[in-house]
Amino acid sequence: MEISVQLKTIAVVSALWLTSTLANNQSEPYPSRPIKLSVGYPAGGASDVTAHAVANN
Repeated sequence: MEISVQLKTIAVVSALWLTSTLANNQSEPYPSRPIKLSVGYPAGGASDVTAHAVANN
């Protein structure tokens, strides 16, 4: 008995979809803990202001 190409394609796509769905459901939301942001430039500069703006979002 020979399986058609269309049936093989449907089986492969279904397996890939199921695998990706299960993998996404098991992952933790990012980030799962606080992130520390280090800026290597002096306070009050453009890098410091940008870092504060990014960190507050």
